[in-house]
Amino acid sequence: MFLSKKHKILLIPNPRCATASICKSLQMKPVKGWDVHRPFIEFRRAHFNTWENYTTMIVVRDPVQRFLSACESTNTTPESMLPLLKNWKECERRIPRIFQPQSSFLCKIDLVIGLPWVAEFFNHNLWPILKKDNMLHAPGRPREVSDEMREQIEEYYSADMELLGGGSTAIPIWTPDESVPRFIWGDCSECAAKFQRSNDFA
Repeated sequence: MFLSKKHKILLIPNPRCATASICKSLQMKPVKGWDVHRPFIEFRRAHFNTWENYTTMIVVRDPVQRFLSACESTNTTPESMLPLLKNWKECERRIPRIFQPQSSFLCKIDLVIGLPWVAEFFNHNLWPILKKDNMLHAPGRPREVSDEMREQIEEYYSADMELLGGGSTAIPIWTPDESVPRFIWGDCSECAAKFQRSNDFA
């Protein structure tokens, strides 16, 4: 977990979701005594008086694209990693955080930001404090994957797909216009159009 005392922000790290870029831009520092494998809700309960005036936030991402990015980062392939993750889960082994479902991080978080809009959020709300060379940019175009592999990934990350999609149980994701809901995946044509325009200039 990282904090900015100046802006009273606590960032919950979600691997492959721009954590390093955000920390660099806002000059955030790691929270001492934070165990990355410890559930955030336990940490918040134990240190509530210290951080009660801080905004806790997390950046989330399309589960399929996050998984593919994690495979790329660890020099593995989806075909080899997915069966391994399923085996670890069955054996109740600790799954590396980079491959853990995002749903395991989403508890008592004040602000959830979708990766396609993280640059829009920070540059719109905090641009005066960002150095020009540290400005956050929209993510690149999605990685390609076969339909069969996509189905397997979505099945493994079914909890994430439910929480971050456009269904009735989806969590609210930050949007500058509350009349236009945003989803990490699902039916939001206006969101998709905005994302496409941002990529055209990336």
